[in-house]
Formats: sequence, C-alpha cells, structure tokens
Amino acid sequence: MQTAPKLLAVAPTAMEAQEAEPDADVDAATPADPPAREEPATPEDPDAYKRSFVGLGIAWLAKHQNEDGSWGDGPALLEGQHLGRSGVTAMVLLAMLGAGYSHLSKDVYDGTNIGDSIRRALKWLLKDQHADGTFESGPGGLDQALLAYALSDAYGLTASGPLKEPAARALDALIRKQFPDGSWGPMATSAAALMALNSGELSELDIDAEVRTRALQYAGSCPHPGMIGARILMTKDKNSVESAVAALVEAPPAPYDYAGWLHASTGIFLADGVEGSRWKEWRRAMWQVTDQTHARDGSWPAGTESATIVRTSLAIQMLALPWRYPQK
Repeated sequence: MQTAPKLLAVAPTAMEAQEAEPDADVDAATPADPPAREEPATPEDPDAYKRSFVGLGIAWLAKHQNEDGSWGDGPALLEGQHLGRSGVTAMVLLAMLGAGYSHLSKDVYDGTNIGDSIRRALKWLLKDQHADGTFESGPGGLDQALLAYALSDAYGLTASGPLKEPAARALDALIRKQFPDGSWGPMATSAAALMALNSGELSELDIDAEVRTRALQYAGSCPHPGMIGARILMTKDKNSVESAVAALVEAPPAPYDYAGWLHASTGIFLADGVEGSRWKEWRRAMWQVTDQTHARDGSWPAGTESATIVRTSLAIQMLALPWRYPQK
C-alpha cells in the first residue's frame, strides 16, 4: 500500500467492517489492514493551519463544498479541456489527499472537519459512478483519469474496503479508453492517466502489464512536462529524464499556468530530491508564483468558483509535494 505523507494530525476512528459494494457507505469503512501511516499527535494550537498556505487553502476548499459533497458551480477548464463536476471534485480530493488528509482525518479548520469533507465527497463520487466505472458528472477522458487517480489514492492511503472496488472500476474504465499508441488522446489526459496507473500500482490494484508498457512507451516520446514525474514514479529511472528536467529548469511555465507549474515542480522534485540544488532554486520561484495570486481568504482566485477551486487545488498540490512524496 501507499505510504501517506505526514502534515497534520488525522487520527482514525473505529468503524465496523463492511463488504466493498459499489454503493458502500464510506462511513462504515474499516481499513482491511492497519492504516498505512503513523499519525502524529494532534497539534495543541488549533489555529496552526492559518500560518500555512496549504492549511488555509484546505480550509477554503472545505468551506466551499456543495451540500451534496461535490465541488464546483459548473464546468471548469484544465489545460484546455473541460472538467465536469466530478472532475473538479477529484482535483480537490487530490489536493487534500496529497497534503496528508483522508476521510479518517479529525482536523477541524474554521469549524469544518476535513475528514468529514473528504468522506462526503467520496460518498458523492460513489453515487455518481456508473457500474462500468465511468461517472455521470464527468464524462471526459481527463475527468476519468483524475477520478481514477483520486479514488486509487483514497483507497491506497487508508485501505478502506468500500473504496477498493470503485477505485478498481474507475481504473478499468480508464484503461479501456487507452489508444493503441499508448496514449489517452490529449497529452494532459495521458499524463493524468499515468499518474492514476502509478497510484493504482501503489494501492495494489491490478494493472495489465501491456497497458503499462504501452503507456510508458508513449510517455517516453511525449513532451508534456507531466510525463517526467510519471516516468520517474513508474520506472525509478531518473537518468532517462535528465535532459527534460534540465529543459524545464531553463524554461519554466508562464506564471499563470498553474497546471504547468505543478507538472514541472513534480518532475524536478522527484528528479532532484528535497536537498537538490535545482529543486531548492525552483522552489523559491514556485513560492513566488503562488504568493503573487494568493488571496487573504486562502484561495487562488481564477474567475468562476469552479475555476478558483481548480487553481487552488493545483497550488496546494504544488506546495504539498514534499508531503505527497516523502524522501528519506
């Protein structure tokens, strides 16, 4: 199973065991194995999150969750592609999970329990999922990749039984969308799909070897910056991406391109390590970019509420990279 990052305290609750049915109630989830991480003690300072861009962003996202558990007030654009409501919700889950939270978390920020927020989102996604693994509110390929990624992460970080089958079905639906050349069509969708495959592998979900091989072959020839981190994660080979990493360092994304910054930051962090000189220099630039557009309420505004939710989720994922990928 995956090793979850440590950010803030999230103590698991005692829950009754239950079979992993497609419409299983996440509230009844008991980890099949002990939780995959050891939790630090609850901080004595309840306002500690206010001193962190990540904490403030998480609190803002939780406050802007819809009553039904989803996020967003309509479609949003991500790398030129439309995201449905389930895709927007997946972006928030990836931000929260990557920062160290799960549906077992007990942290309360500004009156909102973050674990409850994630639990409500997962329950909504399970209701939105069709029997074939696709989603009613996110029919696009990028939606499917992000949803498979988020559900695989949610299962892998907690080993909660009711999440296993939905995560596996989401991955299966994603795999069925793979093109003969190993891609998923648009480069952004393909990059997200590889991250989903990696999460599925870490979560010990079945991934067909031929699917994996075709995906990595395509990734090796694809110039999208998201392929760098995906290739490192799936192959453990940093040497083969060195020239691509060097190119990113020399030509960073435009300041407004938060998706580009997340992809590039992930690749450079995984290639260079937390103590690497290139990463340290890049991190300073990354912080400058996120600081320039960070609002006092904790969000990163981008027009509509859905667009702001997506940009805020991207910023949190960037800033939380050392927690998502802890290094010894």
